[in-house]
Amino acid sequence: MDSGARTPSGAAFEFERRDEMSLLGLMLGEVLAANLGQPRGAALAQKLRGAVGVRAGGMAVTIRFDRGRVTVARGLDPRVTARVKGSLDALLQVALGRGAIKSFLAGEIGFGGNPFFLLKALPLLRAASAGARGRG
Repeated sequence: MDSGARTPSGAAFEFERRDEMSLLGLMLGEVLAANLGQPRGAALAQKLRGAVGVRAGGMAVTIRFDRGRVTVARGLDPRVTARVKGSLDALLQVALGRGAIKSFLAGEIGFGGNPFFLLKALPLLRAASAGARGRG
């Protein structure tokens, strides 16, 4: 594992083997790291325990949450708590705060596993400034 960093808010973030990480993992990791650096994001991460698997553009990553420690790993762990699948563009739009529900209803993004866990983790997977824009 790459050495992780503890944010000023107390949450810890790391990539597993950053030098082998896909573009999808790097993109989501940067969004996560920024959100964990904020008090609200760090507090949310402290409450989460589980994993989200994300597939897009032929890439897959697993994001593990363990009460304040968040790790992004290349590949999909079959034991994830929730799954997200879609085009890279659709996931980028969601990360930017533009229409997660709309993308789901249009069939651009699919979800599986525990939807409640995914809803709790979603704010950490959106760009920090996205919360002020549309939530639909």
